[in-house]
Amino acid sequence: MVQSSPFAPPPGAGNDEQLLRSLFDNTLIGIVILSLDGRITYANAAYAGLVGRSVEELRALRLEDFITSDDAAQIRRNFKEIEEGKRDGYTFERRYVHKDGRIVYVQGAASVLRNKGKPPLVVSQLVDITARKEAERKLANSEQRWSFALESAHQGVWDYDVSSNVTYFSPTWKAMLGYGEAEIANTRQSWEDLLHPDDRARMVETMRRNTEGEFDGIECEFRMRHKAGHWVWILSRGRTVAWTADGRAQRIIGTHTDITSIKNYETQISRLHERLDLAISAGQIGVWDYDLVGETPHWDDRLHKIYGTDASLVRNLDSWSSILHPDDRMRVLTSWEDAQLNHNHYEDEFRIIRPDGEQRFIHSIARIFRDDHGRATRAVGANWDITDQKRLTEKAYEETERLGITLTSIADAVICTDAETLITFMNPVAEKLTGWSSTEVSGMPLATIFNIVDEATGDRAADPVAECLKGNASHQRDGGVFLVNREGGVSDIQMSAAPVRSPAKGSIGAVLVFRDVTEAHARQKKIAHSALHDALTGLPNRTAFIARVNDAITQVRQEHRTHALCFIDLDYFKQVNDRAGHAAGDALLKETAKIIALNCSKKDVPARLGGDEFALLIRDCELPEAQATAERIIAAISRMEFRWELDLFRIGASIGATIISDTAPELSEILHQADKACYAAKEQGRNRVCVYGLLQQPQVDPLADQDARLPSWLQLH
Repeated sequence: MVQSSPFAPPPGAGNDEQLLRSLFDNTLIGIVILSLDGRITYANAAYAGLVGRSVEELRALRLEDFITSDDAAQIRRNFKEIEEGKRDGYTFERRYVHKDGRIVYVQGAASVLRNKGKPPLVVSQLVDITARKEAERKLANSEQRWSFALESAHQGVWDYDVSSNVTYFSPTWKAMLGYGEAEIANTRQSWEDLLHPDDRARMVETMRRNTEGEFDGIECEFRMRHKAGHWVWILSRGRTVAWTADGRAQRIIGTHTDITSIKNYETQISRLHERLDLAISAGQIGVWDYDLVGETPHWDDRLHKIYGTDASLVRNLDSWSSILHPDDRMRVLTSWEDAQLNHNHYEDEFRIIRPDGEQRFIHSIARIFRDDHGRATRAVGANWDITDQKRLTEKAYEETERLGITLTSIADAVICTDAETLITFMNPVAEKLTGWSSTEVSGMPLATIFNIVDEATGDRAADPVAECLKGNASHQRDGGVFLVNREGGVSDIQMSAAPVRSPAKGSIGAVLVFRDVTEAHARQKKIAHSALHDALTGLPNRTAFIARVNDAITQVRQEHRTHALCFIDLDYFKQVNDRAGHAAGDALLKETAKIIALNCSKKDVPARLGGDEFALLIRDCELPEAQATAERIIAAISRMEFRWELDLFRIGASIGATIISDTAPELSEILHQADKACYAAKEQGRNRVCVYGLLQQPQVDPLADQDARLPSWLQLH
């Protein structure tokens, strides 16, 4: 075989050496096999390319020849642990020195090959992450620039490294609370210690959820203690910028804004009678006051900030209208003119284009004041920026659409209702199972179309949605329920219903999920049937039959009834097997099973115990009836002419019977009695019935040796 590299193939390649070598040599992932002294025993072309060398050049090198000294020390420690049997694999990042002198960052995983009697080898797979490292470096520089910008805007910056529990607080962050640079330690505990007692638990829990990866952004308001002792309101916004492999936050960066003045302003403005309703409605708003007679507007600073203007840019109505988005301008001006003429209240939403070109969404409300003649003389209004709200609304709409598509696409049937169990949604699977279309059932009570029947009682089952809304808890049934569809078709279903809750209103509806498990339950029943029935004849097998006999013993003792147990052993069956083969024997056993089943009552239990041995439990019968049934079976078997190819066979049957009454002994002794009686029938000439208790004493062994010749399948342990 011609080798495609100068190194030996990976140890243990076996008979698939060529295929394995081809995979190793041609993969785009760098693969290298190292001995514990750092020698390279194998390297593919991709690995050689990482370090800018040929495979032949690597042959003369050790790993430490082209890695940094820090990484070399770590590798020696790893290899020592491998040699001591403490490690069988690990992941890593390394810095390779390329042939041209530049540093190449790689990421890889190493595993250990241990061959008995040979030194371990380390197999590593590596990829080039230099570009990613460069991107991370650029990101770090970018973060520094943003940090400077935030500090210049009086935004306090915090940077939390979760793994080390070290938190950086910028000078502005500390100054916001009255502290100098060295007066607050850079730990998370420093932040927690300054939190208001009423806010601490909530904020600690918020940070825990953020670090656990439940969400990657936070925006919270809380109070922190100023060095002077008073409380400062803080608006904190943060976002996760790095994650661990398992999705947890590794690094979180955010800002603090002192919103104490805003909080105080909210308190003060609520005391102003004229602006009370507006303040309650708007919160963070810009206020304007317009003299409609003199056509002179007055905007507060917050409104100028929202619009990106100053007093020199807004002198009259035309100044404001020029900022409106061209597509909204005519509609907004018409609405404003109508309000002045016919209403005392104005409210609208529109887009503006700020002088810097940025487009924002604005919500505007106003109250119009009139003179004694009804003429509008003054308007006081407020505007606030709803751009973020609009974006969130669009996102919520997208999520709603995505949820709708998901519910439409999943394999389970889904029906949503309101708090009155009126249907609000139904996906295609639910349409198929119920036979109703979603357009037909919208607004209808669920019980009208979800007709379910309890399998055990045959009665209508409880409405799962009504039950879950009543108890304000999930309601589930994993089986035992049938769904009757619009056409009368029946499906075996599993279902669960859960309430939909609103923080303000409690339960506002429910979601019902159900699936058709008809085929699955049929398969389960088939498996259960196979476990308790003989595969050849379809009769109950030994396990099932012994269980039935046990039940019969319990029954006769409790209800004083009488049953009979018969063992049936075929005569001359072996001749059929020996002469015609096992296929013929199997066919004969099937025919015999049919004869036994046809010659007993439906309440009786015929069974095949194994080989050519059968059994029959005759329920609710006395000895004469049991004897008559047994003799009828023998006669039917004796009359049977079994033809196989050119041969004709006749067989017989020997039957031993015993009575199971309320004075019957334990199961093992009853089985022994039937077996003894069957043995006696064989001894007395076959093709006959013998009843235990009517046997001649010389022909029946004492019960003391009952286990001596009892078949293994009858012996109870």
